[in-house]
Amino acid sequence: MEIHDDTPIAQVVQEHGMVVTAEDLRQHVYCPRILFFRHVRHITPIRTFKMVRGVEKHEEDLRKKGTRIEKEGTVTRYYNVRILDAKLGLLGVLDYFEVTGGLTFPVELKTGQVDRTPLPPHHRVQLAAQALLLEALTGEPVIKAKAVYVDAKEEVEYAVELEDKGRVLRALDEIRAMVAREEIPNPTPFTGRCVDCEFWNYCQRA
Repeated sequence: MEIHDDTPIAQVVQEHGMVVTAEDLRQHVYCPRILFFRHVRHITPIRTFKMVRGVEKHEEDLRKKGTRIEKEGTVTRYYNVRILDAKLGLLGVLDYFEVTGGLTFPVELKTGQVDRTPLPPHHRVQLAAQALLLEALTGEPVIKAKAVYVDAKEEVEYAVELEDKGRVLRALDEIRAMVAREEIPNPTPFTGRCVDCEFWNYCQRA
């Protein structure tokens, strides 16, 4: 299932410089150097265990099942939905979104530990980006999102605030400015994230 406003990708790139994905936003907030090595240096990363695990679970639980619509009582779920918001130059493939009780909200599958409060900023910006994509699709405000932690078999709902959506817009500008300047940004201040980073050999925090 693909939903967009029929604007060609080339036109979006011409207007915005690049199409940014919801996953790009997550990586940018996690560590901005990841996108530098991907989009400026064009390095294909070595896949880490966590990356392989996440891809395998998405392939197993979602992607192989393809795009589909399921109904369960008053809940309707739309799986593997690709949405392009040409005005923002933002693209996302939603694991699925739910429509129930007059609300529409994105649902993201996670393989790590269950996060309740506070939700890590890199996960929060990803869900907020998906909320903005759904707003572009439906024309209605999206005020919450849900994460399904597949290993723990738990579901957690999160409020999506205006500040979260504003952070998405600021991050879009930051990413495009970084790529246009081709200047390596500072690494994440959380050095523990460097331990299993796929770009460590190129970065080493130098």
